[in-house]
Amino acid sequence: PHDGNKPQPLGNFGLIFIFTTSTLCLLYLLWRRASALRAVVSHQLQTWTRTEGQIRLSEDDGPSAVEFLTDADDEDVETLDDGMI
Repeated sequence: PHDGNKPQPLGNFGLIFIFTTSTLCLLYLLWRRASALRAVVSHQLQTWTRTEGQIRLSEDDGPSAVEFLTDADDEDVETLDDGMI
């Protein structure tokens, strides 16, 4: 009998291919996550060291917030009513 040309089995090629692909995907996801965290930390460090542009609350003796919220002396309403008549 003559030995024919039989196809050889692939062996562990499929397993190695899936393992390599999944490892590369995992590394890519970790790299993207690290990049996002690096951007957040960089922005946070910039805002901690910068003193300009922050909101400062004054300690002066100005009018209280109640004066701005009351409508008792609302002059704009009177002028609008006079203008429409």
